[in-house]
Amino acid sequence: MSNDESLNETSKYHSFEEWAQSNLHLIPYLMFFSESHAENLNISAVNFPISKISDKAVGNPASNITKLSTKSNEVSEKFKHDRQRAHYQIIKNLQIFEQQVILEKEKVWEMLQEWTGREIPDVDYLCYDDKKIILLMRKQAYIRQKVSKHAIQLLTKKYGKLLDLERDSKVLIKLFMSKNLLPDDQICKLDNFCIISFTGLVEKHLSRIKMYTALDLKYSSEIQKANKALWATNFPLFMNNLISDAKNHLLTELSYFEPLDGELSLSRCFFCYKSPFQIDIDNIIDQFNSTPPQIFVSMLIDECYKLVPNREKMQTMDQSICLLLFYRCLFNRCYEKYGKMICSFNYESVLKLNEISKVPAKYFPIPFNLIRTGTPEDPIGSIFEKDVHFQEAANFLDKATFQPNPIDALYQIHKTLVGINKGALFNRVGENGTASIDDVKQLLCFDDMFALLLGTLLGSNKPDLFFVSTMISNYAPKMSLSPSFEYAQANLEALTEHCLKFDMEKCLREINGEETKEENVNSS
Repeated sequence: MSNDESLNETSKYHSFEEWAQSNLHLIPYLMFFSESHAENLNISAVNFPISKISDKAVGNPASNITKLSTKSNEVSEKFKHDRQRAHYQIIKNLQIFEQQVILEKEKVWEMLQEWTGREIPDVDYLCYDDKKIILLMRKQAYIRQKVSKHAIQLLTKKYGKLLDLERDSKVLIKLFMSKNLLPDDQICKLDNFCIISFTGLVEKHLSRIKMYTALDLKYSSEIQKANKALWATNFPLFMNNLISDAKNHLLTELSYFEPLDGELSLSRCFFCYKSPFQIDIDNIIDQFNSTPPQIFVSMLIDECYKLVPNREKMQTMDQSICLLLFYRCLFNRCYEKYGKMICSFNYESVLKLNEISKVPAKYFPIPFNLIRTGTPEDPIGSIFEKDVHFQEAANFLDKATFQPNPIDALYQIHKTLVGINKGALFNRVGENGTASIDDVKQLLCFDDMFALLLGTLLGSNKPDLFFVSTMISNYAPKMSLSPSFEYAQANLEALTEHCLKFDMEKCLREINGEETKEENVNSS
C-alpha cells in the first residue's frame, strides 16, 4: 500500500484521540516515551522496556492519550531523526509480520477447506452379529463426528484470529505512516504485538480432539479383533447352515417352520446399515403403497428368487425353505415400514364382538354335544370363556394379531383350529372316556368347526382379527400355501365376514319377541 493510500485511509481521523477511541483494543500494545527518555534507548530495537499506556489508562485510555498528544515546539532535530527511524523500523516489522500472518492464514484456510470438504463421518458397514461391536461402531462414528466438529471450530477460530491480526497490522501500519496522528514529541513503540498466539482460544478443542482420538484408536482396535458375521463373508454358506437348521424344525404337512434364531442374522444381513442387499430390496418394498396387493406379492416373491444363492444347484425342498425364510424376512420389513397401513385397528368391529358375545348361545348353530359348560340360555361368550380347552385355543387368536407377516399369522390360526378340534374331542369323550385312534384322527366338519371358532372368538379377549384377515387375504402367497393353511384362511375369512354382517338389531328383536311370548304365556 502506498503512502498516499495510507493517508487517505487515516484521513477520517483528525487526532490520535479519535483514532484511539476507534481502536481501543490496540492501545495495550502501544508504548510512548518523550525526548528526555530517548537518549538511553536503542532506537533500532523492536521493543522498548517502557510502560504501556494501557497500564495508566484502564478506565478511559483516551484521558491519558490527551496528555501524550500535547505537542512541544522545542523538539530537537536528533529526536526527530530518532523518531523517524523508530517508526520506520516498526512499519517494516509490521509489514513482515503481516506477510507471516497472511501465509499462516492461507495454511489454516486450506486446512479448514479440507476438513469442511470431508464427508460427515458415518457408521461403517455393520457386518457383525455381536451387538457390542455394532454399538462400538456407532460410538466410533459419533466420536469421529465430534473430532471433525472440534477441528472445524478450532480452525475457524484460528482463521478469525488471523483475520483480526491482519486487519490490525494494516491499521497499525497506517497509523505509523500517518503524518498527523502520532504525537510529534513522542516516540511510539509496539509491545508483544508481532506474535501469532492462539493461547486461550483453542485449548478446549485441542483437549477434546486428543481425548476423542484416543477413544477412536481404542474402538478401532476392539473392532479389528472381532470376527465379521458369516453372512457378510460367505453368504451361501450362511444360508446352507440356516436351511439345515430349518429342516430340523420343519412341519412337513404344513411346509412351515416357526421363526428361527438365525433369522435375526438374516434380517441383519439384508437390512443392516450399508448392506449390499438393502437398496434393491427396499426399492421393491417401497412400492407397497402404490401397487395392488397380489401384484406386490408377486414382485416380492420374484425378489426372493433372486436372493437364493446357487439356485440352479439347490434341491427343491431347500429352495422352498429358502423362499419361506426370505418371504418372511422381506414382509417383516414391509410391516416395519408400513405397519400402520397393514395394522389398522377396527374399534367398531371389536365393540360389535362384545355385543354379540352377550347373545344367548341358542341363537347360534353351536354343536352343544361338543361343549361341556353352560346351557343354551347362557351368553355364548361366557360358555366358551369357561371352557379350558377352547380358552387355550383362544390364546393363539391373540398371538395371530402380533404376527408381522401373513404366513406366521396363518400358522396361529391353524393352531387355533387344532386346539378347537382337540377341545371338541375331549368334550365329546368326557373326562373319563377313552378316545380311539379313529376319534383322534377325525376332524370336525366345516360347519361345526366354524361355529366353535366363532364361540372361541367371542369367549376370548376379542382380538381384532379383522385386520389380520385382511392382511392374509391381500398378502399371503396363495399359490404356495399348504392345504392346512388354505383351510385356516377359509375359516378366518368366513368368521370375520359373518361377524361384520351379523345383524345385531334383528337378533335383539327376536330375543325381545320370544321374551314377550313367554310373558304372555305365563300371564295366561
